[in-house]
Amino acid sequence: MAVPERNQHHNVPGSRGGTSQGCNLSKVLYRRHVSYHDWAWNRDPAMLVRLFGVHAIGVEGRSLPPSALEDLLHAARREDWRELYVPEATMDVPKRSDRTQWRKANHYLAEHTEQEILWVRRTIGALNFDQKYPVQWCSLLRGGLRFFAAKSPREAIGSLLCESHAGELTWVKAMESTVRAEILGITRKAQEEPLSVKDRETFVDILISHEQFLLHSILANEHGEIMGEKKERGEQ
Repeated sequence: MAVPERNQHHNVPGSRGGTSQGCNLSKVLYRRHVSYHDWAWNRDPAMLVRLFGVHAIGVEGRSLPPSALEDLLHAARREDWRELYVPEATMDVPKRSDRTQWRKANHYLAEHTEQEILWVRRTIGALNFDQKYPVQWCSLLRGGLRFFAAKSPREAIGSLLCESHAGELTWVKAMESTVRAEILGITRKAQEEPLSVKDRETFVDILISHEQFLLHSILANEHGEIMGEKKERGEQ
């Protein structure tokens, strides 16, 4: 069977609640599409931005300044993560026929968020107790750097947000333009720097705050799933 030259990429993956509306679909070369999912799996772009920023702490001489990381994390997250994307790009509370897909999307969201929490916690351990940074044993950042031919996490974020094909953004077409612009502004102004003792303490505070946000988001998502199903059944 012939391999197609190009196909369509769901910016917010269908398994994560992405729709097949045009605003969530980008044309991409087939082999590059396959290679992207080899390292990014089915994470949404904003989560990848956050993970690149956190993992950068463990890359010698390539860390973002603490203030830039804090701004980046704030820009790339919302209590309702769907607000990072144009409304038509993500599923709303489903009808009965779509409930299985909706449950699947919430399952992967929780799984990915738990993984992000683990990497944040391991980074805190590395900063405080000289444990190994996630980048030393996690393949996600290494895969992203190879994929974008980037020398640093900051450069990889820029490529993720700016790569285009056939006149359209390839990976973040579905992202709200204000969100994309804010993240680009932060990373373009940030100067990569080596990790200082003072920075370690500041990073720990930033990461603890982010960890608390993520933990809250898991609970809020589970509550929303329960309430959505009750609403669909006509319960209070």
